[in-house]
Amino acid sequence: MARKFKGRIRLDIRDSKQDWPAFLDANAPKGAPNVLIILYDDTGQAAWSAYGGRINMPTLDRLAKNGLTYTQWHTTAVCSPTRSTFLTGRNHHQNGCGSISESAVGFPGYSGHIPQENATIATVPVGYADGYPRASSSRAEVLIRGRRCRVAGNVTMDQLLVDCGELPVETGDEVVLLGRQGDESIRAEDWAARLGTIGYEIVCGISPRVPRVLRRSPSP
Repeated sequence: MARKFKGRIRLDIRDSKQDWPAFLDANAPKGAPNVLIILYDDTGQAAWSAYGGRINMPTLDRLAKNGLTYTQWHTTAVCSPTRSTFLTGRNHHQNGCGSISESAVGFPGYSGHIPQENATIATVPVGYADGYPRASSSRAEVLIRGRRCRVAGNVTMDQLLVDCGELPVETGDEVVLLGRQGDESIRAEDWAARLGTIGYEIVCGISPRVPRVLRRSPSP
């Protein structure tokens, strides 16, 4: 995440002073999962054959013939800005990524650093197939590192997205959907109140595919 800008901005670039060096990516930690993202770089869907364009896209053509087409594509000028939108769900200019990271400069807007006020979106492998109500989309909260984080967007069958704000999160962090973490807690009654139902419906809706672990308290 970016830090506070400590340089100097003047009308003339010769009187201005950069702050941070060009952005350099950190290496993935040992044991980090492999994630495949298919990214079409420097192109727009209007140029593709499936949408009437002149670029031959046989795979998309086959999908379109079977009735499957995609809308609401997000297109930016180059690759780095697109990656910043994946991480935050925000416009690339807001992310400080108006250009590729290799051309980053020490000024806000084109720094190659995502500013702290732009939330990072985390993926949680839980969805309505696990009994997490789809009605919780953009309404419920989870606990991460002892802080409340709001569910962002729609709950899907097998995953949900969480707006982590400025909270630094990592792969493998514990996410509490129902229960206590640190000084914060999420009760079934509180969750139900957001959805206009009762706490019993929340706990009874947890699907059989969620493992049950029975813990016995020690004898007094």
